Amino acid sequence: VAHAVAEPEKLYGTEADAGKWEEEFYRVMARLEFVPNSPTLMNAGIRLKDGTGTGTLSACFVMGLQDSMEGIMTTATEMAMVQKFGGGTGFALSNIRPKGAGIKTTHGQACGPVAVLRHLSSVSKLVTQGGKRDGANMAVMDVHHPDILEFIECKRVEGEIHNFNISVGASDEFMQAVADGGAYELRHPHTGERAGELNAREAFDKIIEGAWLNGEPGMIFLDEVNRD
Repeated sequence: VAHAVAEPEKLYGTEADAGKWEEEFYRVMARLEFVPNSPTLMNAGIRLKDGTGTGTLSACFVMGLQDSMEGIMTTATEMAMVQKFGGGTGFALSNIRPKGAGIKTTHGQACGPVAVLRHLSSVSKLVTQGGKRDGANMAVMDVHHPDILEFIECKRVEGEIHNFNISVGASDEFMQAVADGGAYELRHPHTGERAGELNAREAFDKIIEGAWLNGEPGMIFLDEVNRD
């Protein structure tokens, strides 16, 4: 691993430079001062017979997810290929229209973001990351999405979406409503129009119950992330 990580030094320096950093990287790993991520440990330095590498050294890839049949299926294919070569994938479900919303092209109704999540999970079950471990995924939904309660509770049954971690994207507005004990607004993800409201503390309690039950969902404080 240390030898493979130091190889790029040859592009900008000498063999001696690469050897120096190989030794330094080996030293910090051997002393457990620093341990690289799993894809690096599993893939660095491994070569196929044709001389190419067998996988990525990067762990996390954020995938685009468009609210259309073509977009969802394209993302599922891209996710499978990233995981085939050892990467984990993350998705924002917030742009997917709520369950039951109209679809102009077919006059049908949308399946909703949780159904999309289940589809991605089923595809991920078919793939092992770099042939070495199950696919790993992350999904986030904005707390103002009309389907947020279904999302919060979608992992209550252990094993159904076993290869995804999920997190609620919380806003300052939501957290203030939790503190005040009031309601907060749900909004259509495409238009931003009001789509109802929920009691913030009741929604927060469901998040807490899930975290206590099996660690799902987590929370991401989106406004704080953007400020920092």
